[in-house]
Amino acid sequence: MTEQSRTADPVARAMGELLPAGGSMWWRAAVVQAARWMLPLWTPVTVPRHHTSAINRQRLAVLALAILTTSHEAQQPVDQVGIAQVHALLAADAGKEMVGGVPTDPWGVRRRMEAAIRGLGEAGDAARPVLAVYEQLARIEYPDSTWSHDAPNASDLAVAVWWLNRALASLTDQEVHRLPPAPAPAPSLVVKVRGAIRRADHAPGPHGPIDPLACPSCGSPEGWTIYCDGMAASALCPYGHVSTHEVLTAPHVRTSVLLHPVQIQPDEAGSVDIPMDIVVAGLHASETDDPYDHWRGRNWARLSGGTRPGR
Repeated sequence: MTEQSRTADPVARAMGELLPAGGSMWWRAAVVQAARWMLPLWTPVTVPRHHTSAINRQRLAVLALAILTTSHEAQQPVDQVGIAQVHALLAADAGKEMVGGVPTDPWGVRRRMEAAIRGLGEAGDAARPVLAVYEQLARIEYPDSTWSHDAPNASDLAVAVWWLNRALASLTDQEVHRLPPAPAPAPSLVVKVRGAIRRADHAPGPHGPIDPLACPSCGSPEGWTIYCDGMAASALCPYGHVSTHEVLTAPHVRTSVLLHPVQIQPDEAGSVDIPMDIVVAGLHASETDDPYDHWRGRNWARLSGGTRPGR
């Protein structure tokens, strides 16, 4: 499989987003094992690809965390952990229940996963990337107002635990043994932007301004190179200054590349060249949001050189 086909493969791409350089070998082994088990469970593309990719990656990440947790608790190598052990971890918690149509948060699974990540760190492995993935999944979104009677939204962890608890029950040991190997993870993504990186947050209408990011060191607004390594993203301005921006995350950048009006596939080195501006979703936007929905009319024509192609 070439680098370009690995980048296009949804399983390989999801694996690559969970495996930053310098991550623990235990985490890498858990993601590879989880990807193999997920192969028959992978959600087909029945909704927009970027939305499906996010859901599948979340499930893959939670399954990998469950494998890693089981490995830590049983003191077994990751490749010796059985699917029944992992299913028991996910099923033995209140997260398998639904309250008002929303999965309850799996507090027991949370505690066990956090203990495993702490143990990973104490063993000297690079636990920080694993912790970052876990914290993003475990975050609970509460209503904006303290006076709101709305219940908090279920965390991605809760939704994935609820789903995996049922999905894994359909896999027999015989089926697991017959599964093919997982694909090799897709490489990190390098996005070379000749124009500007524009934020799509709080645009007041279809023709509203979308401010470009500026280099905090020299103020340069164009000619960026974005490096997406795992879930993280950093930006290099044309004068060599490296910075991170709270509106730039690897999933948001990948979605922006996927939905860009000029559709360009990454080359064999995992690099893509955007010959004009790129629009990224705002700080509080979901990674599944289409950032170009904020960019229409004359702005869209300037960005794309024409009308938006159908998808």
